[in-house]
Amino acid sequence: MQLWRHAPIRIVLWSSIVCLAAGLGGLGCSSDPIPAPTFEFELFGWTPHDGNNPRFVRKLRDYPGVETVNIQMTRPRIDDSGRRGSVRSQSMQDVTADGARLPELSFGSDLRFGFDLRNADDEIVASGATPLFDSNVQSSNKQFRVMLSPVREFTPVGARFRPEDKSSSRDWTYQPVAFDGPVEADLGRIGHVATPLGDGRVLVTGGGQLAGSGPGHPSNTPKMSRVFRELQIFNPEDGYVTNISFENRQDNPDRLLTGHAYHDVVQVSEQRFIVTGGLNRQDGETEPTRAIEVVDLSRDPGNRVDVVNDEAGQPLALSKARFHHTATYLESTRQIVVVGGVGAGGDGDILSSVEVIDLESREVRTVAQLETARAEHATVTIQDSSEGSALWVIGGRSAESALSSTEVVQLQSGGAQINTGGSMSQARYDMAIERIPVRPSSVAVIGGFTSIEDEGGAPTRLSEFGVIPERTWPDGSALQLEHARGGAHAFKLTQSDHIVVIGGRGPGGERAFVPEAEWLLANFEESPPFEVQGNVGTMYQARYQTTATHLNNGMILLTGGYGRSPDGPQALETLSYYNPGDIVGQQ
Repeated sequence: MQLWRHAPIRIVLWSSIVCLAAGLGGLGCSSDPIPAPTFEFELFGWTPHDGNNPRFVRKLRDYPGVETVNIQMTRPRIDDSGRRGSVRSQSMQDVTADGARLPELSFGSDLRFGFDLRNADDEIVASGATPLFDSNVQSSNKQFRVMLSPVREFTPVGARFRPEDKSSSRDWTYQPVAFDGPVEADLGRIGHVATPLGDGRVLVTGGGQLAGSGPGHPSNTPKMSRVFRELQIFNPEDGYVTNISFENRQDNPDRLLTGHAYHDVVQVSEQRFIVTGGLNRQDGETEPTRAIEVVDLSRDPGNRVDVVNDEAGQPLALSKARFHHTATYLESTRQIVVVGGVGAGGDGDILSSVEVIDLESREVRTVAQLETARAEHATVTIQDSSEGSALWVIGGRSAESALSSTEVVQLQSGGAQINTGGSMSQARYDMAIERIPVRPSSVAVIGGFTSIEDEGGAPTRLSEFGVIPERTWPDGSALQLEHARGGAHAFKLTQSDHIVVIGGRGPGGERAFVPEAEWLLANFEESPPFEVQGNVGTMYQARYQTTATHLNNGMILLTGGYGRSPDGPQALETLSYYNPGDIVGQQ
């Protein structure tokens, strides 16, 4: 049942606190006879790149060119179920005013408050939003710190800090945030994995730093100087990164038992994750690991990292050590399917084995061999059912070349059958991939490297679209990106269905990072179903082998990676936002 009331909101605009939220039935700040949650927002912003030095601002009235702020309570679309996002209520106000009132607030699930700043022409200059939340009459009060940033631009991620020699709240400043750890430590990293949590936070596992001056050829085994065992959590509600491996320093730290870089992480429940394989550093050497570890954030501190034991009480491990593999969770059978990767024998040891980690029977089985060994491929779920599941394994590289072939892993009772799928028009590895909600269901394969011999991996501009049920690549469905890139990330925006392509490495060697974002504008009535729009925002610091995570507040979060410096590429410890401006009701 949906409950509607005229209820105010409380907004904190840095120096001015406006009492505008008190729950059900009240229109002011007087006591309310019916207890209900209040909402408190602290807003700050990062100014646009207009030729001047962009900066954090603490008051909306200080944001250049902004005259009004529009506040919306929304229920965004969060999947491809067909339900469109909806605006539940909204209020427009002058940024110099003391507050705003939302005429109608609703209880419900998957709600979000959004804020967009507008200029005199009513154009959206910057926007931001809270993470998704649920609200009912028994909910606790909610406090959010929301960063507003220019639409279709990259910005630092900001959090509030106070200098050590200051005591007044007016001395708080906003500064860019980075990974958490000892002050003297170099926390820059690549090869880590960032996984979104259901509550809007992001779990970052492992990663490491390279020995030498740069990432090298994209098909070479990275030589690591350090491999991290840390677990870090980014919280968009306050902008901070917390290293949970240091939260319980006196007792048992929540730290991975083995270092993992270039590994894979799958989410098996709301707060439970399985980490598989990756590179570790042992006795001064970089080598892949067979390790399988569990991260369970629902447990008490000091007990959040564990292993999966078999019936004899021994830790499960992969049959073959590997990295650059894929791991896919099948919810219907509680199995994780691990496919391919690079083995312990070095660059030429490309694996064909398919292993199943069975969480029910607590065993690991090798169930099949691919027709072609491959690494840095992509795996898409075709079917996840107790009556049978299937995965589509796409592209990748063998020991000799990039691959255009695809294979289907059809899981059966106790084993698997391998079938040949249709081949792409372009052989490629380390490409971006994203499912798209057309009928029949399809997948976009974007960019990638096409050579293991060319100095820079010969990245491609070509993107093509495969039909998942038929495992085919229809003629006429390909298109060309503005920039050739391998190792990029792609995200389908939940409100508009457009695809954002971010990052990667272009032609020209290990320093040729691609800073520009580009969009594939959706038009599902045409073939191909997208049109390219180039240069939609430029990174203020180009980065490669970064992670990119689409948060449920609408932002895309980039963490770590390699960035340029006068002395060559260096591992970054900073975080960055890209704001696609995918605002509910604005498509």
